[in-house]
Amino acid sequence: MLADNETDERIQELREELLEEIYGIIHGDSLTDHQKKILMMRLVGKTQNEIAEHLGITQSAVHKALHGNIDYKNDKKRYGGIIKKLKKICSNNTKIKRILSDIEEVKNSDQIDQELSINKQ
Repeated sequence: MLADNETDERIQELREELLEEIYGIIHGDSLTDHQKKILMMRLVGKTQNEIAEHLGITQSAVHKALHGNIDYKNDKKRYGGIIKKLKKICSNNTKIKRILSDIEEVKNSDQIDQELSINKQ
């Protein structure tokens, strides 16, 4: 049983660990330099139009880089895109899976503890 403060601290530690892992993925070899620039600008809050202007490309190109493109000749299947690529990498990363599982476990444990304390009253 973890106290509220301990639960919050543990979740914060796990979130930091998760961000470090994701940061490593982003700055690894999975994305091109162009994709990294677009993603980092988006993560700091730049709009697609602002990114496009900064990079000298169209907003549509930024959107396609982030979300991929639709192949209308192939049953409208979406392909590519930074977000899809990162989701796939993260969903196959065992460390990320473990961290997310640990976060859920801490949250569930805290919820059970809260329910038990309410029932005792």
